[in-house]
Amino acid sequence: MRQILITVYILVSLIFTAQSQQENKYFRVDEFVKNYPQRINNQQDLDRFIEAVNKQFSSPTDKVRAAFYWISENISYNYKAVNDRSYRTKDITSLIQSGEALCSGYANLMEYFCKKFGVECVTIDGTGRSLYSDVVLNP
Repeated sequence: MRQILITVYILVSLIFTAQSQQENKYFRVDEFVKNYPQRINNQQDLDRFIEAVNKQFSSPTDKVRAAFYWISENISYNYKAVNDRSYRTKDITSLIQSGEALCSGYANLMEYFCKKFGVECVTIDGTGRSLYSDVVLNP
């Protein structure tokens, strides 16, 4: 009985270890963004970063991943401004310097990245009332 329990324990441990070691297919991109040596303080710095990404990666998917990763690590959602009707979307430099944005700021920043990468991107303005569960992803 003890031998069976030990065998089951080892098998379960191996299964969980194998699952936790699934390769992150964007590891190289994420590491490049994480280790980018220069602080990005304005639009010119961002343009240099975009140029470095363009040189390092040829795949549009990798380039967009770099943009996503940079935005997610450097721009936080400005919860205080959500109900502030006087809040205006900032230009790229102001957005970078404040490190905060609302939905339109995130969209504008991603659109800026995509245009510089040569990746087609469209921002659709508007509001919507729906639940996350109403959105169909990859049907």
